[in-house]
Amino acid sequence: MNSFVRNAPPNCLTNIIAGEQIFIRKGRSWKNEYELNGNANNFSWGTFEYQSRARLIVNQLSLVSISHCFYCDAKWVQYGHIKPEIDHYCPKTKRPFKAYYYPNLFLSCGSCNGYKGNKFSRNLLKFDSPNYSFDDYFFIDFESGKIRVRTDIPIENRYSARYTLTVLGINKDARPETRLEELANFESAANKELQRYNFRYFLERC
Repeated sequence: MNSFVRNAPPNCLTNIIAGEQIFIRKGRSWKNEYELNGNANNFSWGTFEYQSRARLIVNQLSLVSISHCFYCDAKWVQYGHIKPEIDHYCPKTKRPFKAYYYPNLFLSCGSCNGYKGNKFSRNLLKFDSPNYSFDDYFFIDFESGKIRVRTDIPIENRYSARYTLTVLGINKDARPETRLEELANFESAANKELQRYNFRYFLERC
Protein backbone atom coordinates (compact mmCIF):
# COMPACT_ATOMS: atom_id res chain seq x y z
CA MET A 1 0.00 0.00 0.00
CA ASN A 2 3.01 2.26 -0.24
CA SER A 3 3.26 4.73 -3.08
CA PHE A 4 5.37 3.77 -6.06
CA VAL A 5 6.76 5.30 -9.22
CA ARG A 6 5.77 3.54 -12.41
CA ASN A 7 8.43 2.65 -14.96
CA ALA A 8 8.26 2.93 -18.75
CA PRO A 9 5.81 0.64 -20.56
CA PRO A 10 7.16 -2.47 -22.28
CA ASN A 11 7.68 -2.61 -26.04
CA CYS A 12 4.83 -5.09 -26.36
CA LEU A 13 2.46 -2.19 -25.63
CA THR A 14 4.23 0.71 -27.30
CA ASN A 15 5.72 -0.56 -30.55
CA ILE A 16 4.21 0.97 -33.67
CA ILE A 17 2.03 -1.09 -35.98
CA ALA A 18 0.49 0.58 -39.04
CA GLY A 19 1.23 3.99 -37.57
CA GLU A 20 -0.29 3.32 -34.14
CA GLN A 21 1.11 2.20 -30.82
CA ILE A 22 0.01 -1.31 -29.94
CA PHE A 23 -1.91 -0.29 -26.80
CA ILE A 24 -4.07 2.09 -28.83
CA ARG A 25 -4.65 -0.40 -31.62
CA LYS A 26 -5.51 -3.29 -29.29
CA GLY A 27 -7.54 -1.05 -26.99
CA ARG A 28 -9.75 0.04 -29.86
CA SER A 29 -10.13 -3.56 -31.02
CA TRP A 30 -11.16 -4.74 -27.55
CA LYS A 31 -13.55 -1.79 -27.12
CA ASN A 32 -15.29 -2.64 -30.38
CA GLU A 33 -15.51 -6.33 -29.53
CA TYR A 34 -16.78 -5.78 -25.99
CA GLU A 35 -19.38 -3.24 -27.07
CA LEU A 36 -20.53 -5.69 -29.73
CA ASN A 37 -20.90 -8.82 -27.58
CA GLY A 38 -20.47 -7.71 -23.95
CA ASN A 39 -18.45 -10.80 -23.08
CA ALA A 40 -15.43 -9.94 -20.92
CA ASN A 41 -14.22 -13.54 -21.14
CA ASN A 42 -13.20 -12.92 -24.75
CA PHE A 43 -10.38 -10.64 -23.60
CA SER A 44 -6.88 -11.84 -24.44
CA TRP A 45 -3.42 -10.37 -23.86
CA GLY A 46 -2.17 -12.19 -26.92
CA THR A 47 1.46 -12.58 -27.91
CA PHE A 48 4.28 -10.30 -28.96
CA GLU A 49 7.18 -11.59 -31.01
CA TYR A 50 6.16 -15.17 -30.11
CA GLN A 51 6.15 -14.45 -26.38
CA SER A 52 3.22 -14.13 -23.99
CA ARG A 53 2.33 -10.45 -23.78
CA ALA A 54 0.98 -11.02 -20.26
CA ARG A 55 4.32 -12.41 -19.13
CA LEU A 56 6.18 -9.47 -20.66
CA ILE A 57 3.89 -7.02 -18.87
CA VAL A 58 4.24 -8.89 -15.56
CA ASN A 59 8.02 -8.81 -15.93
CA GLN A 60 7.99 -5.05 -16.49
CA LEU A 61 5.60 -4.35 -13.61
CA SER A 62 7.63 -6.61 -11.32
CA LEU A 63 10.59 -4.28 -11.70
CA VAL A 64 8.56 -1.52 -10.05
CA SER A 65 7.58 -3.38 -6.88
CA ILE A 66 10.32 -6.05 -6.79
CA SER A 67 7.66 -8.69 -7.43
CA HIS A 68 5.20 -7.53 -4.78
CA CYS A 69 1.50 -6.92 -5.28
CA PHE A 70 0.90 -3.23 -6.03
CA TYR A 71 -2.08 -3.30 -3.67
CA CYS A 72 -1.42 -5.39 -0.53
CA ASP A 73 2.34 -5.83 -1.09
CA ALA A 74 2.30 -9.63 -0.91
CA LYS A 75 5.41 -11.13 -2.49
CA TRP A 76 5.10 -14.26 -4.58
CA VAL A 77 7.29 -17.11 -5.60
CA GLN A 78 6.92 -17.17 -9.36
CA TYR A 79 6.12 -20.87 -9.51
CA GLY A 80 4.79 -21.20 -5.97
CA HIS A 81 1.30 -20.93 -4.52
CA ILE A 82 0.86 -17.24 -5.30
CA LYS A 83 0.74 -16.27 -8.95
CA PRO A 84 1.16 -12.73 -10.27
CA GLU A 85 -1.83 -11.33 -12.10
CA ILE A 86 -2.50 -8.16 -14.05
CA ASP A 87 -5.35 -6.07 -12.72
CA HIS A 88 -7.01 -3.26 -14.61
CA TYR A 89 -7.22 -0.40 -12.10
CA CYS A 90 -10.20 0.89 -14.07
CA PRO A 91 -11.90 -2.35 -15.24
CA LYS A 92 -11.61 -3.18 -18.91
CA THR A 93 -15.41 -3.45 -19.07
CA LYS A 94 -15.88 0.12 -17.83
CA ARG A 95 -13.09 1.73 -19.89
CA PRO A 96 -12.44 -0.78 -22.67
CA PHE A 97 -10.14 1.56 -24.55
CA LYS A 98 -7.73 1.49 -21.56
CA ALA A 99 -7.47 -2.29 -21.52
CA TYR A 100 -3.83 -2.23 -22.71
CA TYR A 101 -2.90 1.19 -21.33
CA TYR A 102 0.14 0.69 -19.08
CA PRO A 103 -0.76 3.29 -16.38
CA ASN A 104 -4.03 1.36 -15.93
CA LEU A 105 -2.29 -1.99 -15.32
CA PHE A 106 -1.43 -3.05 -11.77
CA LEU A 107 0.55 -6.09 -10.69
CA SER A 108 -1.74 -7.95 -8.31
CA CYS A 109 -1.94 -11.05 -6.21
CA GLY A 110 -4.97 -13.25 -6.84
CA SER A 111 -6.57 -12.21 -3.56
CA CYS A 112 -6.59 -8.49 -4.30
CA ASN A 113 -7.65 -9.10 -7.89
CA GLY A 114 -10.44 -11.38 -6.69
CA TYR A 115 -11.72 -8.97 -4.06
CA LYS A 116 -11.60 -6.02 -6.44
CA GLY A 117 -13.14 -7.80 -9.41
CA ASN A 118 -15.13 -5.34 -11.51
CA LYS A 119 -15.68 -2.85 -8.68
CA PHE A 120 -14.47 0.68 -9.27
CA SER A 121 -15.17 4.32 -8.54
CA ARG A 122 -13.10 7.49 -8.58
CA ASN A 123 -12.71 7.04 -4.82
CA LEU A 124 -10.35 4.09 -5.26
CA LEU A 125 -6.91 5.36 -4.31
CA LYS A 126 -4.25 4.96 -6.98
CA PHE A 127 -0.96 4.18 -5.29
CA ASP A 128 1.16 5.54 -8.13
CA SER A 129 -0.51 8.93 -7.93
CA PRO A 130 2.04 11.63 -7.03
CA ASN A 131 -0.42 12.90 -4.40
CA TYR A 132 -0.78 9.55 -2.61
CA SER A 133 1.00 8.64 0.62
CA PHE A 134 -0.01 5.77 2.93
CA ASP A 135 0.44 7.90 6.04
CA ASP A 136 -1.89 10.60 4.69
CA TYR A 137 -4.81 8.15 4.73
CA PHE A 138 -4.06 5.21 6.99
CA PHE A 139 -2.43 4.00 10.17
CA ILE A 140 -1.67 0.48 11.38
CA ASP A 141 -3.28 -1.20 14.36
CA PHE A 142 -0.48 -3.54 15.42
CA GLU A 143 -2.72 -5.25 17.98
CA SER A 144 -5.11 -6.59 15.37
CA GLY A 145 -2.97 -6.34 12.24
CA LYS A 146 -5.65 -4.22 10.59
CA ILE A 147 -5.14 -1.12 8.49
CA ARG A 148 -7.24 1.73 9.86
CA VAL A 149 -8.47 4.96 8.33
CA ARG A 150 -7.19 8.17 9.89
CA THR A 151 -9.95 10.18 11.54
CA ASP A 152 -8.14 13.52 11.38
CA ILE A 153 -8.32 13.89 7.61
CA PRO A 154 -10.97 15.51 5.40
CA ILE A 155 -14.18 13.51 5.08
CA GLU A 156 -13.69 12.92 1.34
CA ASN A 157 -10.25 11.43 2.04
CA ARG A 158 -11.73 9.21 4.76
CA TYR A 159 -14.32 7.97 2.29
CA SER A 160 -11.66 7.18 -0.31
CA ALA A 161 -9.56 5.36 2.29
CA ARG A 162 -12.51 3.26 3.53
CA TYR A 163 -13.58 2.47 -0.03
CA THR A 164 -10.06 1.36 -0.94
CA LEU A 165 -9.74 -0.94 2.08
CA THR A 166 -13.14 -2.48 1.33
CA VAL A 167 -12.70 -2.96 -2.42
CA LEU A 168 -9.26 -4.54 -2.04
CA GLY A 169 -10.30 -6.67 0.92
CA ILE A 170 -7.30 -5.47 2.89
CA ASN A 171 -8.80 -6.38 6.29
CA LYS A 172 -10.91 -9.33 5.19
CA ASP A 173 -10.61 -12.99 6.16
CA ALA A 174 -7.22 -13.89 7.65
CA ARG A 175 -5.27 -11.09 6.02
CA PRO A 176 -4.64 -9.11 9.25
CA GLU A 177 -3.40 -12.25 11.00
CA THR A 178 -1.15 -13.01 8.03
CA ARG A 179 0.45 -9.58 8.37
CA LEU A 180 1.10 -10.17 12.07
CA GLU A 181 2.65 -13.56 11.29
CA GLU A 182 4.97 -11.93 8.76
CA LEU A 183 5.90 -9.30 11.34
CA ALA A 184 6.83 -12.03 13.82
CA ASN A 185 8.92 -13.76 11.14
CA PHE A 186 10.64 -10.51 10.30
CA GLU A 187 11.43 -9.62 13.92
CA SER A 188 12.88 -13.06 14.67
CA ALA A 189 14.92 -13.34 11.47
CA ALA A 190 18.64 -12.72 11.25
CA ASN A 191 18.26 -11.40 7.70
CA LYS A 192 16.09 -8.30 7.77
CA GLU A 193 16.40 -7.37 4.11
CA LEU A 194 12.94 -5.87 3.69
CA GLN A 195 12.50 -6.84 0.04
CA ARG A 196 12.43 -10.53 1.01
CA TYR A 197 9.19 -10.14 2.94
CA ASN A 198 5.51 -9.58 2.35
CA PHE A 199 3.81 -6.36 3.44
CA ARG A 200 6.86 -4.11 3.50
CA TYR A 201 4.77 -1.02 4.34
CA PHE A 202 3.53 -2.89 7.41
CA LEU A 203 6.93 -4.09 8.57
CA GLU A 204 8.76 -0.79 8.11
CA ARG A 205 6.27 1.01 10.35
CA CYS A 206 6.47 -1.42 13.27
